[in-house]
Amino acid sequence: MNRLFRRISASATCLLLLLVSIAYIAAPVPARAEPVPPGPYRIGAGFTPPVNQPPVEFDVPSVGFWSDELTWNKDTEEISWGTLTYDWEEIEEIAQLDSIQPSGDYLVGSIEHVLSRWHKWRVKPKNSADWAKMSASARAKKWGTWLKTYGTSTSNGLQGTGFELLVGQVQGYTAQGFEHDTKVSENIDERPDFGLRTGPESYSHLVEVKSGAWTMEQIRSRFELAVQTGATKLDVYFSKRPGKKRIAELERLAAEYPGVESRLFVYPAKARKIVNPSTYENPPDGSGSGAAPPSGPGPTSPPGSLVAGGQNGAESPSTDAFSGSPASPEEAAETSEMTEQLAQDSGYNSSGDAEMTSDQLGGVDFSTLELRYVSDTYDGGLGTGVDYAYSVDAAEGVDVSYGGRESAQLAADAFFTWLALPTDTFWVNLNPDEPDRIIDEDFGSTDAGRVLLEADLDMKKIVADFIHPDTKGGAKYWEALRGETKCISMRQWIVPKPAVVKDDGDSLFILDAPLEVKMEGEYLESKGAGGTAGCSGQSGGDTDHNEGVYADLILPKVEEAVNTAPEFAELRRVYASRVAAEWYRHRSETKTTAYSDIIDSGDVSAWPAREDWDPKDVFDDYVKSYTEGEFNVERRTRQGDYIVTTTYIYGGVTFFDVPSRSVSDEEFAAEHPALNAAVGESMLAPTVEEGAAGIWLGGRSTERPLWDPLPPPPTPLGNPFFWVLSTLPVAGWLAVGVFLWRRKTKATTPPTFAGTSGPVTR
Repeated sequence: MNRLFRRISASATCLLLLLVSIAYIAAPVPARAEPVPPGPYRIGAGFTPPVNQPPVEFDVPSVGFWSDELTWNKDTEEISWGTLTYDWEEIEEIAQLDSIQPSGDYLVGSIEHVLSRWHKWRVKPKNSADWAKMSASARAKKWGTWLKTYGTSTSNGLQGTGFELLVGQVQGYTAQGFEHDTKVSENIDERPDFGLRTGPESYSHLVEVKSGAWTMEQIRSRFELAVQTGATKLDVYFSKRPGKKRIAELERLAAEYPGVESRLFVYPAKARKIVNPSTYENPPDGSGSGAAPPSGPGPTSPPGSLVAGGQNGAESPSTDAFSGSPASPEEAAETSEMTEQLAQDSGYNSSGDAEMTSDQLGGVDFSTLELRYVSDTYDGGLGTGVDYAYSVDAAEGVDVSYGGRESAQLAADAFFTWLALPTDTFWVNLNPDEPDRIIDEDFGSTDAGRVLLEADLDMKKIVADFIHPDTKGGAKYWEALRGETKCISMRQWIVPKPAVVKDDGDSLFILDAPLEVKMEGEYLESKGAGGTAGCSGQSGGDTDHNEGVYADLILPKVEEAVNTAPEFAELRRVYASRVAAEWYRHRSETKTTAYSDIIDSGDVSAWPAREDWDPKDVFDDYVKSYTEGEFNVERRTRQGDYIVTTTYIYGGVTFFDVPSRSVSDEEFAAEHPALNAAVGESMLAPTVEEGAAGIWLGGRSTERPLWDPLPPPPTPLGNPFFWVLSTLPVAGWLAVGVFLWRRKTKATTPPTFAGTSGPVTR
């Protein structure tokens, strides 16, 4: 019996271990706890910053959705939200209630707050006078500009406040008795972010917090306030580490105020924009754009995002910078003025004090924007996708950048155009003998096609500037030509030079993407302004000599202009996207990528030209310039007669092939030691590559929305086979146990005989 018990116990123990193992394997893997982000760290001389410290995220309300929710009636000047309509009288009532509320203001981001701020802007004397002179269309445009400015500047202000509260909580300023965002006094109209007050107009310790763009003048003003209020300590916090140059400038500034002990801190942080339901109450009938607050971080394809097909894009440093960018210098100036007024209406001296600066990049030249990084990604939870980053040059003295949306959209649209169309369609041609071969029909429906054709025309036009005899270079050129007419007839066209890249297999850094201008002499059939067919009246030797002079003196200037002049900025932008797309094409030959289905599909309907244009119009402009003598120069001979000297230039732009040279790991590390880290950080915030002047703006597309919470890992408990496999061992164990027990019972029971009632004894 004991032996049987031991066998059953051993079997039960093994079975129990088996079940525990099955349950352990079947149980969902618990989510990995997020690491607690470290706190602020000091920067400056004697302090070594941590490497790639991850930013902490903090929630801030987003109010930019109002640009999509509110509509302006140009005829009645009413503002509508769904079926709700606000005329001027109702807006005035809302503004009056705003002024008598105990809190003095509506909840930031609410419909009442929007309308009351609009009223304050409208009734200012200058704005009211300008409004009276505007047409209905101009008023509608003004409203749109104001509403976009409200969304951008107010969101930035909320972001600044959110970062201030985060720093205050982490550093315990409130618990230590610091005041937050409080006016010093009636005589001193300043509001330090945090201040430890010692008297009516005095402090011992001031704290300045910067979540976005900042200027040295703003930091200086806080040193001045410290001196004015007797504060002996000043701490400054940044959400993004300044570059070495700016840190040095900050230290030199601090040295000018020896009586103030200052410290510089960086607390890596990123705002996570959310829609606060309390600020967004849909019309009662749900007739707004949605019956609930907008879900997710925004549209599926923000401006400049590399998003197509089933991919999803989210708000990112790039889309944040592009979406609020004014379209022109005039709109930028107008936006800046509106932002200042919104800040003053909120009780601040300036938009800088309110952290409401509409340009959080601190001034950039969006005409230099190019796609310079792309990566094919795969995430187990988010699926396939693309990481990408744009490079843009900083602009000194620019208060509000402009043109970001248009530049980014062109770069992104071109990327997908280069993927969708066959590479043999990437050409344009301006030749008066070939009016029917200007551009491929599908390519001509895109902005990339428009840019190439217009660049071809611009290239021909700048030749007139370079060869004009009134310029120093032009005079030298004409002196070197031969022949009575000094005619030149040639083909001149733009092609790619080898791009310099760093190809890591999964990602591509585009370090340089130069273009080349080629030329060759050709006979032209069409007659020009001088009435001769090309240079047919000139000796071949003179024509060859003149072409050589052009190649030596003029062609290098044309190529330099193509690679540096503002007129060709769009061409350089779409070519950088061509380099990225070519790499992505090759990448997709070896594996399935997010946009494999787009490649060579021939369908560019999702990326039509955003500007109305007709290739024939560009061709007609070229023919007009050609026939009316834009490229001709009249010169007086020694006999006093006039001879028309003609330069015939035609050719095109071809981007069939994209040659490239990939640098080695050693060369990349030596020449761009901080680029990899800068691009990685640009996915979270605008980043400056250490030792470089450009700003990187990153973004990401994913198969699964970034804001969509991941489902719990699948568990087999709902699978009937799991229960069958789990219960079979138990049933088998029970059956074996019963069998053994019955067998043992039979073996140990004494036999009985008929007629007896007890055991047999010997």
